[in-house]
Amino acid sequence: RGSDLRLPRALPTSHRTQPDMSNHLTGEVHLHKGPPFVHVKQNSTPGSRDESSCESCDESGDSPPRLSRDPTHLNLRALDGTPLRRRRKPEAEAAAPQAKSGTADAAPWVLVDASAVAADRALPHILSSYRPEGCTSVLRALFTLHNQSLNIYTHLLGLPYVASFVIAPPPSSAAAGPFVAALRAHAAVALLVGAASVAYHAGEAAPLRARQLLLAIDQGCAFLSCAAHAALIAFFELHAAGRPLLARRLLVALAAAALAGFWSFVSGALNSRPKAVVAGVMALPLVIGLAGLAAASPTPTAPALAVWAALFAVTVAIWVLQIPERWFAPGTLDLVANSHNWMHVLVIVVFAKLQRIYTDRLSGDEHP
Repeated sequence: RGSDLRLPRALPTSHRTQPDMSNHLTGEVHLHKGPPFVHVKQNSTPGSRDESSCESCDESGDSPPRLSRDPTHLNLRALDGTPLRRRRKPEAEAAAPQAKSGTADAAPWVLVDASAVAADRALPHILSSYRPEGCTSVLRALFTLHNQSLNIYTHLLGLPYVASFVIAPPPSSAAAGPFVAALRAHAAVALLVGAASVAYHAGEAAPLRARQLLLAIDQGCAFLSCAAHAALIAFFELHAAGRPLLARRLLVALAAAALAGFWSFVSGALNSRPKAVVAGVMALPLVIGLAGLAAASPTPTAPALAVWAALFAVTVAIWVLQIPERWFAPGTLDLVANSHNWMHVLVIVVFAKLQRIYTDRLSGDEHP
């Protein structure tokens, strides 16, 4: 009271006139632009406006322009004389560099450690050389040396080799036609598996939903590959034993199992299961194939199939037990020679071995 108080002209009316105020102070506001000031008479009635008291209104009665809420625009000062500064927006505070967070936009072409990636991407015994989270660049996947590079190139370079079995020369006789078609169908499934594997490992750093879908398709195609192995064995062995009806029944059972298993993986029902469980599910079609082999025994290809089955079992054991990286200090085999690398190479060997067994059998050489 008794002193002038400078109030902003742009304050809402509810701030300028309070109905329960008994005393009203005289105030002035000095603006940078527009009318010089507004002078409110003391003890004026709240909510009323005396035309004589508004010295800042022009002849047209228009009010001055509204003030900015930015205190730096008004050049306001605190009681101790220090200037008031505008508070930083939360967005500006959150705009710090993201290099430490492991995001794809933080530092292009730079790899991160396992601590900077999601838990579903952090592999046991693999500590470094991860691509940043959310990385969807195909160029970075192909031309950056990271811990998925060998997994990508083993199957990417293997695709032309597998495709050569699909476009094999036609059979020399009509009787061999169904068997050659079976070999080509087996190779076509392997070609699909290789493409799905390349897609998953190239997109392994993609956003969560995208990489989960790629993983589901990759594992579903791997299940189809096991079913194709079993179907090829049952088809050849039972036809050679003169039991085509049983061969058809087993092929129908394998087709039903392949569809059910593929859907189980693609729907995500098995993607979060331990590797041992996933391997057990993928082995179910092979049980049907081995049943066909047992029904056709003895066969001339049984010794070669025994070697093939042992090689297949070693491949699965390396993948499930994470051999050999579990025998070394964590981080030693981040880039090369870890279990997934070996598994990728061995599945191509398993495919080629089975193709060779039955290709040689068609050509008359029963000692592959």
